[in-house]
Amino acid sequence: MIRALEKIMEGGAKKVICAATHGLFLYNCLDRLRKRAAAVYASDSIVSDQTAVSIRAKLEALYAPMDTLF
Repeated sequence: MIRALEKIMEGGAKKVICAATHGLFLYNCLDRLRKRAAAVYASDSIVSDQTAVSIRAKLEALYAPMDTLF
């Protein structure tokens, strides 16, 4: 994501907003993104300070039929 952000900025973008479905921000990745991006958002599939969107209800509905398989 950082490399993509850098390429977009090199291409002339004034600001970049990063979004991740599964925001697994390891090591210093989040700090590096925050230094370059206008904002960083993620869903609650992995809860973090960046969690901005809940996908829990949709995942529960998707996997509910599988309960009958086991």
